[in-house]
Amino acid sequence: GASKGPVSGDVDQWLISPTLEYEVCKYFDAFAGARYNNISAEIRGPFGRVRSGTVDWWEPVVGGRVKVPLYKSLSFEVMGDIGGLGVEGTGLSWQVEPVLSWRFSKHASLQAGYRWIQSDFEQGSGANKFRYDVLMQGPQIGLTMHF
Repeated sequence: GASKGPVSGDVDQWLISPTLEYEVCKYFDAFAGARYNNISAEIRGPFGRVRSGTVDWWEPVVGGRVKVPLYKSLSFEVMGDIGGLGVEGTGLSWQVEPVLSWRFSKHASLQAGYRWIQSDFEQGSGANKFRYDVLMQGPQIGLTMHF
């Protein structure tokens, strides 16, 4: 966020992760897909000087989900994946997400839990080098569509 000192800045990040999932058995799904990362930053310095930019990248991901039924349409799930694997500037990325899931219809469920996601990406060199090696964590909510 912005600060009130002589230098301030903003960083915005979003990601999407389309995957195809296969139910191996009642309690385990395997999946493969991709993760798209988009980071925009702006730094404002003294005398109105502004520096900004956007970096984005795609990376492959593979993972799994363990599902433990609790009661009727309620379950506890733990999802994890690994990605990047050195494709086009990516290092190893990973995420782990334990959630409580409520399947409220045949085609949709809601999740609430916590998420850890590590991203590692590098591009360019010298003054134009961009390096992003960050572990983010926090509460997570989600909606899953089932087909």
